[in-house]
Amino acid sequence: MKKILILIITISFFAVLSKATATINEYDEIAKSDKVGVTIYAKKLNGLYIDFKIDFQGSILSKPYWINTTSPTWSPDYL
Repeated sequence: MKKILILIITISFFAVLSKATATINEYDEIAKSDKVGVTIYAKKLNGLYIDFKIDFQGSILSKPYWINTTSPTWSPDYL
């Protein structure tokens, strides 16, 4: 029982740390949907968004090779 409790605490600790990594200052929030729990972050560099991070219900998915223009015409749609 003690081992299970330690495992649950450890997993919870890493889940909190992984969520904080996408909200660091150099990332901009590009799109967000509270309805399904998705937020998209990216770095802005020379008129492009690069190094996307997707927060899906608390899990962070990194897409470092995605690139998109910062123009609002081509920004991701809100769900």
